[in-house]
Amino acid sequence: MPLTLKRTRKWTDRYALFVLSALLPIVLGVFIIVWQASRSLESEASDTAKEAVRQFDLMLDNAKLAADVVSPLAGQPCEQVELDLREQVTRRPFVRSVNLVWNNQIYCTSLFGNFKEPVNAADYNNGVLWLMPGNAVTPDQPLLVYRREQDQAGAIVSLYGLHLINVLSLINPYTQMMFQVGNNSIDRYAVVRNTPPAPYPVASVSVSSAQYPYRVMAGFSEGTLWRFIKARYLGLLALFVFLGLNS
Repeated sequence: MPLTLKRTRKWTDRYALFVLSALLPIVLGVFIIVWQASRSLESEASDTAKEAVRQFDLMLDNAKLAADVVSPLAGQPCEQVELDLREQVTRRPFVRSVNLVWNNQIYCTSLFGNFKEPVNAADYNNGVLWLMPGNAVTPDQPLLVYRREQDQAGAIVSLYGLHLINVLSLINPYTQMMFQVGNNSIDRYAVVRNTPPAPYPVASVSVSSAQYPYRVMAGFSEGTLWRFIKARYLGLLALFVFLGLNS
């Protein structure tokens, strides 16, 4: 009986050692593959978000240039300056409309000429940017609005939301992105939400603009990691399994 127990114990120990030696390369390989795939997706999301920020900054640079040009005209009669506003719309890419402000009230626009509408600085993130789902003219078309103010004078420049959507959609169709201004955000489907967006389930990153008060969130949907591994690392995973079973 003792000899039988001793032989059984030796066989069990050898079997356990065999299983461990087989599993170790497989477990280690899976860990390495998951880590590398996660890093690759994070890098892709980060690069995509940075490129989106670069393009959004370019759009806002045009809005800022238009505002810088027309702001000194604020306070002058609308009839004398409305052509100058329209000139900026035709000269600046991405710009939809240019408006003059005096004493927190829009009084002259490139679209309508004389116009009256109060301006609420609290609507603008850091007093500069406002992401709108639409306005009275185009209620179903999102707008990004840039505001410049100095003392009583100011200018408000709106950008087409379609340009935002194009950037979110076309830079990398495999990466999901959102453009966020304050609590408002917009995705590639032109849906504007007024609550802060949740991080993406996979490889979520956030890149803020160094020039304007907004950020871009990027990432991937649930299950992307394993689909990515299946597409890119299936052969390597099979190699680790082979090495484990033949060790």
